[in-house]
Amino acid sequence: MSSKKNFCFVCLVVVFCLSGAGYGDYTARAFIEVLPYADSDPFELSTPEISESMQGVFRNSLAELLRSQGMMEDLLRRDEIKNTRWYNGFAEQPAERRKAAVNDLQKQFCVTPIPQSNLIEVSMICSDKTEPALIVNEMIGLFVRQQSGIARERLAAKLSQLQERRRLIRIELDAAERSLEEVRSRYGFADLEGSSGYSLVLKRITRLETLRDELLLEIAGIKAMAGQSQEKALAPSEELLRLEAKLAESKKMLEDASKEKQDYDMARVQYKQRAVIRDERQAVLNEVLRVIEKLRVMYDDPDVGKVRVVQPAREGL
Repeated sequence: MSSKKNFCFVCLVVVFCLSGAGYGDYTARAFIEVLPYADSDPFELSTPEISESMQGVFRNSLAELLRSQGMMEDLLRRDEIKNTRWYNGFAEQPAERRKAAVNDLQKQFCVTPIPQSNLIEVSMICSDKTEPALIVNEMIGLFVRQQSGIARERLAAKLSQLQERRRLIRIELDAAERSLEEVRSRYGFADLEGSSGYSLVLKRITRLETLRDELLLEIAGIKAMAGQSQEKALAPSEELLRLEAKLAESKKMLEDASKEKQDYDMARVQYKQRAVIRDERQAVLNEVLRVIEKLRVMYDDPDVGKVRVVQPAREGL
């Protein structure tokens, strides 16, 4: 049932109560609302879909708990109840008085789930005009606080577990970062995360290969021309010597660049393997942090106990 329907129903019941006074005894009524039992994500606009039957089971279980002997005994421990004429009208001995009060509550204190709604009616019949409302309001206030306390204890336990998990994941993440730094230091490459450094090496190799091929063509051309003259063949030209020296230098530079590429390839493979571990740990940490924040918001929610008072009891009629 929607909140609007709940409100209309409460209004009708209140009108009924106001018009149905009895003789000698006074009745006070209050209404509490049972919220969806499933934990909703505070960062989502939509609420989870819950079947009416499951929500009804949850509402009925809370109603049974509210009317349990344990709740009644908890209520009788409160000074506000001990100071009432109702409570002090029983036996003089504390143990007997408490027992008699519990027996009277079991007869006069009613908890009724309202069909086709999320409401629970809580009522009390008493010979005093003002005290039924006090007793009912004390009970529903105590119940809401207890349910909130239980829910917060559960959330606190989850938060404690997640905070410990966060600590351990951060240790693993720090170790993963150190392993990445170790690869960078061992091979002397700072840019292993991106591709700019590797691209420069590939461009240098391409340029040196092009230079080598051009020099080989020039040298081959000079030798071909020199082969036509026996005299020139016996005495290599200065140009040929210069080109051969430049070729040897380019080959050495190409060899160094190729060795650098091999080191880069090995470093990139090792870095990528370790980066996968780092990224997995970071993703897990991000999710843990998201859930921790979600649980903190839920912990601070005033409706964390899934019950709230929508109509406190008024002076008995």
